[in-house]
Amino acid sequence: MIFGLLLVVLAECSSAQSSTSRIGEARYQEVAASLTERHVVPRYESLAASALKFHEIVGPMCGAAPPRRLERTRMQFHNLFDRWAAVAHVQHGPVELLMRSFRIQFWPDKRGRAGRQIAELIRSRNIAALKPEHFARESVAIQGLTAAERLLFEEKYANALSSGSADDFPRKLLVAISNNLAEMSRALAADWSQGQGTFLSELRSPGSEHSRFASNREVVAAFVRGFYMSLQMMTDLKLDKLLGKTIDFSRPKRTESWRSGRSLRNIVANLSALQAMYEGSGGFGLRALLGSEQAVLEEHISKAFMKSLAKAQIIEFTLVQAVVDPLGREQVLSLARELRALKALVRNRFAPAIGAPLGFNALDGD
Repeated sequence: MIFGLLLVVLAECSSAQSSTSRIGEARYQEVAASLTERHVVPRYESLAASALKFHEIVGPMCGAAPPRRLERTRMQFHNLFDRWAAVAHVQHGPVELLMRSFRIQFWPDKRGRAGRQIAELIRSRNIAALKPEHFARESVAIQGLTAAERLLFEEKYANALSSGSADDFPRKLLVAISNNLAEMSRALAADWSQGQGTFLSELRSPGSEHSRFASNREVVAAFVRGFYMSLQMMTDLKLDKLLGKTIDFSRPKRTESWRSGRSLRNIVANLSALQAMYEGSGGFGLRALLGSEQAVLEEHISKAFMKSLAKAQIIEFTLVQAVVDPLGREQVLSLARELRALKALVRNRFAPAIGAPLGFNALDGD
């Protein structure tokens, strides 16, 4: 078995070396620069703007016409989550620091930590814990979008938020969460901005003493790992876990963001973001690393994205409803098959073809 694994590793290394010599460092540099400046940076800037807007709306929630204010806050929550879903596939760099990724979205929450800890905090009415300097060190389960969703869409908390009471602790908790999200999003955008010592400066100078990357090929490989990991999360966690082996063994409440009814919306946003990274957002995408001799693979991946998005967009139910409805379940199973096919293409053919072996990650064997 060890010998077989060694052969696989050697084959991947050989393929990667061959692809590297074909592509060349200059081409990697073009793609890395385009992905950074045209794909990633604008998305983090959009996330920061949306998070700030969310915080500005949450603050005066107890003003006139509270129910209408709650609905407006929910709309901005969806806007913010859309922006996060559009950049969550970028899993390297500043988002890794200070556990920002988990603090922005704590999911999956298999043991219901967010629910328990929110209830405990509300019962304690510990105002001191909500101060920004303290809240950023609280449990990741109560700091971000997962906790905000519970407060905005669980009936008992939503009723409290729309009651108009200026002394309401759930509202104060939501203010702390929105402020925390705004600050993290602002910091992420800043870390990807221009200037010496920023992550952007590291990406632009691989091989220097100031960069963690030895080459532009390594920069591209980091993007590809996040690209694949996002596909793996969609197949393994966002679909397979809730589908179960049969309709009787489905677990609809294991799906992402089921309380706000946006589980499928998240998948469409994730897929659209990956498609843009592959095709290019007004510049070079990952597709540009494939040579003319790989035109068939290029087309297969493009078609796989289109088919997957089409399958997702024809589902008329929420995922919670679809997995327990015979017709809806067939549509979700069809989507899952398309996504697994796309994931296999990326892992087995695309990543080796561009010299970016994926290795292992936290989801392998989950």
